[in-house]
Amino acid sequence: MAKLDNTFSSLSTGVINKLNGATFLLSAIGLLADILGIGKVVYEVVVIGNLSDLGFKILVLFVVFIFGIGLGMVSLKGFGNLSIIQMGKFYAWLYIFLICLTYLGIAFVLRQHEYNVTTYTAFVVLIIAQLLAVKTIGSALENQIDTKQFSIPILSICLIHGILVVYTYVFTGISVTLYLGGDIFFFILMSFVGSSMLGDTGFLHMIGKIFSKEFVR
Repeated sequence: MAKLDNTFSSLSTGVINKLNGATFLLSAIGLLADILGIGKVVYEVVVIGNLSDLGFKILVLFVVFIFGIGLGMVSLKGFGNLSIIQMGKFYAWLYIFLICLTYLGIAFVLRQHEYNVTTYTAFVVLIIAQLLAVKTIGSALENQIDTKQFSIPILSICLIHGILVVYTYVFTGISVTLYLGGDIFFFILMSFVGSSMLGDTGFLHMIGKIFSKEFVR
């Protein structure tokens, strides 16, 4: 356990241990509830196509997420509970797993061409909300999470999406429509996200360096 914050130094050891355990447990429950809630919303939007009260649901999940993160920071900063770091890494991986499932489901829905602008916007919002959750956890833990490891599963789903697009428009002979733009935008968006997690080793960074060298020549 790390150094105890001065705010709680006057409390007895028994009280500190109880508060420490309570904040840790409530933080874990809050984040778990948020993940389960997001998973339910993803299922409703991507699989069923139900967009009713989507904004309200996301707002509620945001409040629960902040509650979990806030109590986790109290446990970490206030009581020096380093177990929060491991819990944060665990939940970050759960969010990444959910992001990959969401993106994979979206890729198949996009291939079927059975969506409108509202549904497509909901897809983007869901992905961004989950990515922000991972980013928030990483920032709360003062970047103690190596995001490079998260890039592999995301880029793997990008590859699957790319293969689906090639198969749909090249091998099946489906005529090119505006739906192709939806596929390309999502593919570029997620490829950028996955590559940015690699940092200086990302292919977008490498492409930038190649072009910069060409201009210098």
